[in-house]
Amino acid sequence: MSMAMAQVKVGQVTYPTQKAAKEAVRTILYACPIGHTLSGPDAAFMLDLLDLHPEADDKVGCGVESIQVEQNYGSRGFWLTRRDGSRTDFSFLACIRPPTTADNARAAFRSEIREQVHRYRDEQFNGDVVRCDVTGVPVTRGEAHIDHATPLRDLLLAFLAIEGLDLDGVAVQPTRDGETTTELLDRGLAARWGAYHAANARLRVVTRHTNLSTLRRSR
Repeated sequence: MSMAMAQVKVGQVTYPTQKAAKEAVRTILYACPIGHTLSGPDAAFMLDLLDLHPEADDKVGCGVESIQVEQNYGSRGFWLTRRDGSRTDFSFLACIRPPTTADNARAAFRSEIREQVHRYRDEQFNGDVVRCDVTGVPVTRGEAHIDHATPLRDLLLAFLAIEGLDLDGVAVQPTRDGETTTELLDRGLAARWGAYHAANARLRVVTRHTNLSTLRRSR
């Protein structure tokens, strides 16, 4: 059985697949307004899920007072408030499938070029609408995704080959309260990756549908 098909037990509830567990969590995440404090069965469910986090002891600390839905960097996510008033975020995806070293490294490389992607978006959307670079369909800023014409995976593999590294050999910054992005531990490596991406990436504006369906299938 593949990892994605593995059962996930959250408290007394067993989900047949990781996908089913993720859908259950997302139902809670998107049913609540930003800043909402969970209560009742939703809160109990998320506490059970938090127990599965690979850094559960550090996340819980002196004990969980409450769990909120908050706006993270470009998305929404879960935060907890401890009994001493301190707060931190936690990834529900990590609870369902603990990330590998390669997963963490991949996330860090993506985070390191995020500002380049956001600058490109700002440069393109100096008006109300631009056209999708793949389909030609008009797209607004809110509907647009920024895509790599050469997949980011391929750019990263080429960069790692130059560096003589693989993802399993790349360390990331230790987790800190309230840090919603993963960063590379080696800041020299981060700078070289940023420069490589700036020189070699060809970004483009696409519709959300094109990015999540047409382009994903082609890859």
